[in-house]
Amino acid sequence: MMQKTSTRMVGRTGLAVLVAGIIMMSLLVLPASAANLATPVQVMPANNQQFYHYPPVVFWTWKPVDGANQYICEVEIKSGSVYVPFLNPVLGVNYFEHSFLPTKSGRWRVTANDTTGKYGRSEPSPWRTFTHRNSGLQLAVPRLVSPMEGTVLSVMGKQVFVTWKPVSGAAKYQVDVQIYDVNKQSWMDWTTVTTTDGTTSYAKFYHSDVHELGRWRVTALAPAGTMWRNSPPSGWRNYYFV
Repeated sequence: MMQKTSTRMVGRTGLAVLVAGIIMMSLLVLPASAANLATPVQVMPANNQQFYHYPPVVFWTWKPVDGANQYICEVEIKSGSVYVPFLNPVLGVNYFEHSFLPTKSGRWRVTANDTTGKYGRSEPSPWRTFTHRNSGLQLAVPRLVSPMEGTVLSVMGKQVFVTWKPVSGAAKYQVDVQIYDVNKQSWMDWTTVTTTDGTTSYAKFYHSDVHELGRWRVTALAPAGTMWRNSPPSGWRNYYFV
């Protein structure tokens, strides 16, 4: 009879220990998994963009992602009714340039990654499609170099010096400059500078006043008497005089 009582007490003790263990496990805070990086925001090419320039070099770019030190840029080309992988570079910068196949359609997206493990890999950006057509010979859009977007310039000389990447086949370049009219709350044309040849990839111009918001863009001009067409103008870049 004493033996049965002892066995029953041991069983109750074991059950109590098991319950206590379950309660303790439920109170433990498991370490949080690494937060995922933000999805990259694509800049160019725009969705459904069509290219006509030759040679068919395409420049892909996207906004940097905080915490990311690596990007995977996926480029696929259309074969029949499906897309197949074409390029899959792993990059440490937020841009990529490559010669594309003429007369081909493609799509692209970007994923941000952190190789240190502090952050998890982002979701891939949405697919953007583009097409390269060989029906016209259009110069490539100039890539602006400096000043960078939002640069604040000093008052000395009130002169702006701008540069861009040379465009293959360009005969000269046209630089459009606008300033912001605070009273009219709109942009107004200020000056246009045309270079003398296609090897000059810089220009300078002056302003009439300080505390002025300005912007600039560049168009590559095709040689006269050829089948080439002028490039589309680059995007605007803003700067500010103090």
